[in-house]
Amino acid sequence: MKPLAVASLRLLLLLLPVTSPVYAQFSGSVQGTVQDTSNAFVAKAAVTLTNSDTNVVQQATTDTSGVYRFVSLAPGPYVLSASATGFSPAQVSFILTTA
Repeated sequence: MKPLAVASLRLLLLLLPVTSPVYAQFSGSVQGTVQDTSNAFVAKAAVTLTNSDTNVVQQATTDTSGVYRFVSLAPGPYVLSASATGFSPAQVSFILTTA
């Protein structure tokens, strides 16, 4: 495993859009894992999800398996970032759509 100081975080996203046809409300979820460059899970990483249109920010902390989850999300553009002590921060942009 590479030393923590030089390893960077890698975000693996599993985008799970969920739609609800009742009352034309839309809801989606984003979940994934934070791993280092050797594919080891990073526990207690700070994960931030920002809606680029509304600037609404949500925060989560990864569990012992490196898993994070955000629920009840509106469709739209988002920026997901992760950071942990001893690692370089990582960021990814994506658009959450409905099925």
